[in-house]
Amino acid sequence: MKDKKVQASFMNVGASSLLVIFIILCMAVFATLSLSSAKSDYSFSYQMGQRKTEYYTACNQAQLQLAKLHAFLMETAQTTENTQAFFEQAGKVSELSDLLTYSDRRVAFRIPVNDSQTLEVELALRSPHDTDSDQPIRELYTIEKWATVPVD
Repeated sequence: MKDKKVQASFMNVGASSLLVIFIILCMAVFATLSLSSAKSDYSFSYQMGQRKTEYYTACNQAQLQLAKLHAFLMETAQTTENTQAFFEQAGKVSELSDLLTYSDRRVAFRIPVNDSQTLEVELALRSPHDTDSDQPIRELYTIEKWATVPVD
């Protein structure tokens, strides 16, 4: 009798090795893509955080300007007798700050947000003497514009 040797199939061993290599390669590619996506998300989040911080810092400075303006207008309203006198005194608003400008019953100012944007604020003034009732107007201005615009 002849001894028959059973040979192990080389193809079976090779196929499983190739499958393991392919799976490891896929896992490495997905890990690289995940890392790249996470880095991109972090970078985007950091930039958005910086922009929001810059914007809210500018808003805080604008609120300080509004507080100064409000105090000035309240004092002006108490010391003037009529609408014309109120707006003549309100014309001196630029003495409060270099940022404030007055023109045709409007006050405007710009606060830099960053190198490429500024926060523009425009207010329409109202005289407390324009009302028919005995109650004075409490809102001496209306915000007409509060927007970020690109730097020229």
